[in-house]
Amino acid sequence: MTWKHPSSPVTKKFKVQRSTATVMATVFLDAKGVILSDILPQDQCINAARYCSTLDRLKEAIRRKRREWQHGGYDLRLKAMNRSSPEGLANLKEALEKRVI
Repeated sequence: MTWKHPSSPVTKKFKVQRSTATVMATVFLDAKGVILSDILPQDQCINAARYCSTLDRLKEAIRRKRREWQHGGYDLRLKAMNRSSPEGLANLKEALEKRVI
């Protein structure tokens, strides 16, 4: 309880509400720290094109942040979400085969 003068205005109480929005982040890291973090805009899903563009940005981030890895001295292990459709995984596999990371 705080002391105040009788003529001072009433303190305003703010209502606290939780956000209903969900946020999805893709993070690539190693023992030295974060290489790339990507936040997916609301109401969007990850498809093959979005995933491949993220991998292109990862390739650039590796060139900038991990110069010792530029000559292929790393192993990138990709993990697809369990809720992905078989067609989506097939499209992703086809798109990834065209790229060299």
